[in-house]
Amino acid sequence: MKQSSKGGRCMIRVMTSNIWGDYFGNEVQVREDQLFEVYSKYAPDVLGMQEVTPSWHASTLMTNMKNAGYLLLDDAPAGVGNYNAMLVKGSRFSVRKSGFEQMTHTEDGSKNIQWAVLIDKQTEQKIAVCNAHFEYRQGPQYDEAREFNAEQIAWRMRYLKEHYGCVAAFAFGDMNTNTESSVFPVFARRGILQLVDQAPARPACSTYHGYPVRGEDGRYHGKSSNAPFQYSLDHIVGMGEYRVLSYETVSEQPVLDATDHLPVFADLEI
Repeated sequence: MKQSSKGGRCMIRVMTSNIWGDYFGNEVQVREDQLFEVYSKYAPDVLGMQEVTPSWHASTLMTNMKNAGYLLLDDAPAGVGNYNAMLVKGSRFSVRKSGFEQMTHTEDGSKNIQWAVLIDKQTEQKIAVCNAHFEYRQGPQYDEAREFNAEQIAWRMRYLKEHYGCVAAFAFGDMNTNTESSVFPVFARRGILQLVDQAPARPACSTYHGYPVRGEDGRYHGKSSNAPFQYSLDHIVGMGEYRVLSYETVSEQPVLDATDHLPVFADLEI
């Protein structure tokens, strides 16, 4: 999105997208072009991805995104996989600082946070962004684990905002829980709100639509969900000075075929 002059307001598009890790023989090679088509069309300034397996890191999708001018943020230590890498439009932002941390209260090594402090190249405003994937299992003990996930991200957001003087901080990702879950009161008590509740309108359907099915053509085919939006698993939250211009899901056929989650994006004025 276009930004205004130095010292003024800026407009940014933040997107989160679970790209369906190849855990089930669902190889990335038959899906990567579809995701690149969608990302190219919607052109987010910041793109947080989840389930970025080693195959996705080595994919043509990543090469194409880098060739399109995106910076890949992956601060995982050597030998540790970053399943939640983030892409940032290099023409738009410089990276002041970035980092990686594992989620606590889970044994799942794929649950981590990739964070960054970004500087808008024209306005020089700073924003903090955190991309994450929460505990996925169900039950009271896992609800509590997700609350700890939210606490961890809330602390990181506030620290980055205050330490680096960011005008706003955002977190996004597959939180594996619906819009009415106990993680959002945890965020709210710390001044962090769901962006969808601040938007002029909310999407109609859930971001989760189930696994696409491989057809006789060797490719995957997915269908949109009939579940309402409150059953969404993918969310964006924020704190600080910003205005939500729109909050949308991408439900076009290429993304329905490529992954089990719809990308979500918010257009913001900061």
